[in-house]
Amino acid sequence: MEGRVGELAQALINALNRLKPENINSILCGVININMTKQLLIASLSNDRREKGDEWKGMTMSALAGKMGVSKPAMTKIVDELEEKDLIERRIYRSDRRNTYIVFTERGENRVREFTDRMNGMLEELSEEIGEEDIRTFIRLCGRFQEALRRFAEKHKEEHAFTL
Repeated sequence: MEGRVGELAQALINALNRLKPENINSILCGVININMTKQLLIASLSNDRREKGDEWKGMTMSALAGKMGVSKPAMTKIVDELEEKDLIERRIYRSDRRNTYIVFTERGENRVREFTDRMNGMLEELSEEIGEEDIRTFIRLCGRFQEALRRFAEKHKEEHAFTL
């Protein structure tokens, strides 16, 4: 049994390594040249805008950081990089001077449309090769796996951490 558990553990570690953002980015290099964190920021802004429609005035740095699960300093760095490329900008509204909102620039809007078209094309090809049902199963299993890991970590966080 120990051998099978060891083999399964190694196979799981290898599979998780293949899913690391830097590995996926290296596979897609030349097709989609934007890292996963920036993709997540763009998707978060786009989804928030779609949900709020005409009421949308951007997302606060805090809301973006929370949605993406990154610290505020990390969020500032990401926003700075995308702002330098004229894809997003910071806005402060007179009615709410305490918050800085992140919005797409006109160039950013155009790039998001191009990016969305490219992603849709990629998903279409993947669906043809793998099948939509398998893609949905993979997404569902990733969520279940993440939740199981979270529960495991919560249950065992009182125990001392293992380090090498």
